Amino acid sequence: MRRLLETTPYAEITIDRILEESGVARATFYANFVDKSALLMEVAQDVHAAGIDVAESWWKLPPGASRADLASALGMIVDLYLPNRAVLAALTEASTYESPIRHRMAELQQLSIRKLSEHIERGQQVGVVRKSLIPKETAGWLIWMMERGLYQMLPSAGLAELERLVTSLTDVIWHTLYLVEPKDRA
Repeated sequence: MRRLLETTPYAEITIDRILEESGVARATFYANFVDKSALLMEVAQDVHAAGIDVAESWWKLPPGASRADLASALGMIVDLYLPNRAVLAALTEASTYESPIRHRMAELQQLSIRKLSEHIERGQQVGVVRKSLIPKETAGWLIWMMERGLYQMLPSAGLAELERLVTSLTDVIWHTLYLVEPKDRA
C-alpha cells in the first residue's frame, strides 16, 4: 500500500488495485483485514509508534534546554514525517470519512496534547515556560498547528526550504512557550 500511496490518493485506491500490486489473493487479504482502512491503519502502526518516540525528544526536554535543543527535537519530527508523508497524508484524508481512522487519529492527537501539556506544566513549575499560558489549550493549538503545517508545507519543500521551515517552527514554539534568556536571542 505504501507504494500505491506515493502515486495515488487513498480514496482512489481500490481493493483490486491493492491485490494486483501486492500479488495477494482476495481471500488472504480478507483473512487479515476487514477493509482497506484496516490495512492503512496496520501500515501506519509503526509510523505512529515512531512518531510518539520522536516527539518525546521535545516533550522531555529538560528545564533550561536551549533553542538548539528544541530545533533538534523538532527536526527529528520533520525527518520522520518526510519519508512517511504519503501514509500520513492518507490517514489525514481518510480520517474525514473513515470512522476507525478518525478515532485513532483523535486518540493520537489527544495523547500528543496531553504530553505537551505536561511539558508546559513542568516548565511552568520550574520557571522556564510562561506562567500565563493555559497548558492544555496552548498544547492543543500547537499540536494542531504542527499537524496541519506538516501536512500542507513539507511535501513540496526542497532541502533549503525544509531548513527554513524547521527554523520557523522552532521560533514559533520557542517564543510561544519559553522564557527567552538574552543568550538565546541570537
